[in-house]
Amino acid sequence: MAEIRVKPNAQLPAAAAASLSEWMQAAIDENGHCYCGLSGGSSPKGLLQALSGADLPWEKITLVMVDERFTTDESQQNQTMLRGFVDSLPQPRPKLLTLLADLSLADTLARANETAAMLPEALDVVVLGMGLDGHTASLFPDSTDYHGAMHSKSRYVPVVPGQAPFPRISMSYHWLQNARHLMLYIPGKDKLDCFRHLMSDPTVVSPVKTLAAHANNLTVFTSED
Repeated sequence: MAEIRVKPNAQLPAAAAASLSEWMQAAIDENGHCYCGLSGGSSPKGLLQALSGADLPWEKITLVMVDERFTTDESQQNQTMLRGFVDSLPQPRPKLLTLLADLSLADTLARANETAAMLPEALDVVVLGMGLDGHTASLFPDSTDYHGAMHSKSRYVPVVPGQAPFPRISMSYHWLQNARHLMLYIPGKDKLDCFRHLMSDPTVVSPVKTLAAHANNLTVFTSED
């Protein structure tokens, strides 16, 4: 079951960043390197800003994208925000493995999986967000690809959401759940209420619900205000 840490909203980014940097440093101390999966979207901005002040050997960290929107609109690409985060860090900076290429979706996905095959089966840390529809990464319950994405042994999978815009490339549920540490970062009362609803309603289908029920490595950071 998931460990749930509820903090005042003003304290949440620093509290989550402290745990995240501790896990990252522990991976470096143990293996000489840390592989960390990061999500895009608006929710993790405060967390990443707090994390940018951490005293970490950034050159020993590889950042892996959890998911990406397949679009040429840079303002809608997750890599835009994550590149901004990397640019805010002191030199020498971590390596960011982006997903997009000037190729078809199928060929972009194939290239992403070729790169992912060179990475550990269990990433050290993965940071996830959650939409109010219950999705995490780009594992959308309303997608016709949902069952395949939840059961595929590939590291990245294609997802076409039912309502949300753009086709997606997402880490598969299989690769996510293998991480040594999973962080679900969901600031704000609306997301906490959504999370509680997912956990209490037996009819709801959601990858967050599945992770919370089965992943012993999941820590939820959230706030009630």
